[in-house]
Amino acid sequence: MLHGFARIWCGGTALAESIKIADNPNISTETWDTFFETFVDPSSWPNWPCKNPPPPPNLSFLQELDLRNTNAIGPGLIQLAKQFHGLRSLKLSSHSKKTSWDATGVVGVAQILNSLAVGGAPLERFEGNGLDASCSEALFEHCSSLKELSLTGFVGDATQLLCGWPQSKLSITIGSGYVNSHSQWSDPSGHGFAPCSLIIDNAEGFGVEAMAIISTHAPGLKQLVIYNMDYLKLLTAAPVLAGDRKSTRLN
Repeated sequence: MLHGFARIWCGGTALAESIKIADNPNISTETWDTFFETFVDPSSWPNWPCKNPPPPPNLSFLQELDLRNTNAIGPGLIQLAKQFHGLRSLKLSSHSKKTSWDATGVVGVAQILNSLAVGGAPLERFEGNGLDASCSEALFEHCSSLKELSLTGFVGDATQLLCGWPQSKLSITIGSGYVNSHSQWSDPSGHGFAPCSLIIDNAEGFGVEAMAIISTHAPGLKQLVIYNMDYLKLLTAAPVLAGDRKSTRLN
């Protein structure tokens, strides 16, 4: 596969704009690392059919990357992500049937997001599975360009993502597949913003915890959509959110 991709990407005129290598759960992280690291430095791969390795690919035109349902999160992708100067859409998730990634996977996602920030990628859409609050700061690095954020299988305290943004203009969908870590959610600092549009799923009580946070601290919130929650559980939040009808629409 390296030979085929190198023929397309390295030194040629076919500049990839969209790459989907999703749904490959049986390829190991070590294999993905070799694949990605070879494109960072083609000379590291000894098995090229020609005498000299090809030049590194020009991936500055890449706008969309879909790696869902794979083990691709690793050092190779972290390094290669610095070359995704034009990336606008990134989709990452684990193939694992477990409820969340291990610590290495979560940290790897944050490092990939940081690499994109270093490369100046204008990231507009991000879809992630199994993340936790440790990825918040990495996501905040893209707040000036992010428009849509979708997080499934989120683990634990989501306070920062609900009301800790440096500015308010994006749409967040969060809560589906929530993993309750049974730890208390933190109190808002009072220095951040809620997203402009917030879509919440009350899976495993995520919505109940979220309402306790945004009912007292949700500057910037314009639209709130809640799924799988009965009205009684909304009673504490609804009066506060509906009080300023010019700024908040409760669906």
